[in-house]
Amino acid sequence: MNLRFSEHAQWRLHLREINEKDVEMVLEKSIERYYDAVTRNQVAVAERIYKNKMRWLAVSYSEFLDEIWVVTAHPISRSQIDNRSRMRRWIRL
Repeated sequence: MNLRFSEHAQWRLHLREINEKDVEMVLEKSIERYYDAVTRNQVAVAERIYKNKMRWLAVSYSEFLDEIWVVTAHPISRSQIDNRSRMRRWIRL
């Protein structure tokens, strides 16, 4: 997979102290994927160690032919994931 990071993603990863390897692992190992009806991006979520705790990380991305463009990544709680799914903002793929 050819992984690219938008300028926004690079900035947010830096601010949130998330490394690119964790983003790549979420994209590779995630068993939960969603379509975000608001942004029209796909979202992969998986548990990763973040700031010395096991946390859920959400990675928003778009796929173009043989490239994946990461839009942003952020820690997220299980209740936020469930709420976005229940409210149909995130549609499970």
